[in-house]
Amino acid sequence: MFSIFESIRRFLGLTTMKEDTKWFFKQYEIVKIIIYKYLSLWFKQIFDMPEFKNMGFSEDFYQTMSARVTHYLLGGDKDSIEGIKDKKIIEEIKLANKHVEKWADDVLDKDKDLCELVVQTLRMYSIFKSYLYEIEGVDNGNQKFLKSKEGERITYILLKHGNKIPTSPNPRRYSILISKWYLWLNFIKKGE
Repeated sequence: MFSIFESIRRFLGLTTMKEDTKWFFKQYEIVKIIIYKYLSLWFKQIFDMPEFKNMGFSEDFYQTMSARVTHYLLGGDKDSIEGIKDKKIIEEIKLANKHVEKWADDVLDKDKDLCELVVQTLRMYSIFKSYLYEIEGVDNGNQKFLKSKEGERITYILLKHGNKIPTSPNPRRYSILISKWYLWLNFIKKGE
């Protein structure tokens, strides 16, 4: 959960790498929700347009697309359908997967704020994931992470979109960024 006290400590530089890592992975779970909710609103507007309504997508296809794009943007395997048994849902996911990369690129090209959230989250994730490898005793944790499938997917997205966000990753700035998006999420929830 979001804590103003933790954010202030982080902003003042009063935290350790271990504390920052623990804090980041808590925030990472919230960021997934924020990105999904944002994309749900984005795709609902698009799929409510007449030209998309006439294409035969199910009424809640925007939710599937939002989930798949969120998963992809955070370095997930876009073709993964592990744990899903329902054939109708699997078919809908396969349909969404055909367009995930294009939709993800379109969203990040058109929305600088979301692009900043995704890019900074991936940068921070890479740092802290590498750190976790190192504290587990893995030699050269950064290279181990970057050469993993997940690391390769994240690197691909950062190479594509990272140049749009020139600021380097920093827990203090990230804390401010997350605070802004957390306020947005609360505002949206109150309006529902």
